[in-house]
Amino acid sequence: MDNQILEKKKRIKKKYINGFKKARYGYILFQNVDQIKVFYVVGDIDIDVDQLLNRDYFNICVSINQFIKVTSIVRTKELDVMDIFFDTNMQRQGDLSAPIRMLRDSHQSDLNNLADVIEEYHQTIQKIMKEPKDSKININEQQQNDDQKSLSELDCDEFHGWNFEKSLEKAQKVVHDLKMEMKNQSHHYSYILFKGTKYDQVKYWFGQKLDFQRNFFCLNENQIDFLNLRKPLIFNYKFLYQYIQFLRFRFQRLKMIFSQGNSERNHFRKGLSFLFESQVDAVSVDNFIVKLKFQEYLYILSNYKNKQDDVLLVQKVLPIGNQSAQDVLKGLRNLKMYLNEEEYNSKKNPFYGGQIYTDIIYEAQSEIFKEKFYSMVDSNIYHSILENL
Repeated sequence: MDNQILEKKKRIKKKYINGFKKARYGYILFQNVDQIKVFYVVGDIDIDVDQLLNRDYFNICVSINQFIKVTSIVRTKELDVMDIFFDTNMQRQGDLSAPIRMLRDSHQSDLNNLADVIEEYHQTIQKIMKEPKDSKININEQQQNDDQKSLSELDCDEFHGWNFEKSLEKAQKVVHDLKMEMKNQSHHYSYILFKGTKYDQVKYWFGQKLDFQRNFFCLNENQIDFLNLRKPLIFNYKFLYQYIQFLRFRFQRLKMIFSQGNSERNHFRKGLSFLFESQVDAVSVDNFIVKLKFQEYLYILSNYKNKQDDVLLVQKVLPIGNQSAQDVLKGLRNLKMYLNEEEYNSKKNPFYGGQIYTDIIYEAQSEIFKEKFYSMVDSNIYHSILENL
């Protein structure tokens, strides 16, 4: 399905149904000239070209995009976790030439570098699509072997009767253990289960701890419930470099996974294993920046011969230092409140504007900037979130 681009036109003519154009043999995603350009590509990645090119005002609240159909949402309050399940009958775009061309046409060095990374990933998936699949083995012979021994990690293929339902059972056990491990901790975590198809891995199940929405988006419990039932919120990118960094790392990791040989991939078939670590700048709606450690773990749940594997990806967000993100944000907000009160009180003083009061405010604010935290309220981000409520 070529050029699957998100259509956000509010008024749709009768010949269009829910962003789809009627075709002779079904429906295709379409895009008119001068419409918003969001590409949903193989690997479960959205490339929002309009946001990348718009440097005057940038804000992306990552949520469940309009390409994906949500089948059910479950919130477990005692664990502070939300689980979302998706319809997997959705095809993504395999030809990435259009977004690559648009990024190159911008003539901006950071976007051109991103285009290079996407092009390398594009070449990798195109190679996979052209490669012949492994020749089939004798099913009867394998069924006889199954009676004699239990399946090992390497035997979890279609010829031994392995299927997605069995991968789901393995993933459920790992996620249950993860929830119990993180139950009494203040660290954020999430998990994604992908179902393997012929050339892609389609998102089936996404879950996350809700502390991020509470701490960084400043949402109360009623807002969290209402928002998640409409369009679950996942992450916020306030600065362009954050979004470019996210896309670059995401494409690089997927290229690494898809490029691995069987011997390398077998390591991740033994259980949930460490994959990657990086530092991220998490931004709150009131524009505080908290540096966090971002870790990814991978579990390849199958060993299919004729399609991509079922995969569980676990992400943990850990503090850099001893304080949790919640504690850091609380301290910064208290400091901001204190500074505001000091400024208000100083203005009531008849000597306001004098050197003493000016120096007090300046020194207090300088301490914040020394730690690379910013306390200016950005109402644009906050109101963009409230529009979804």
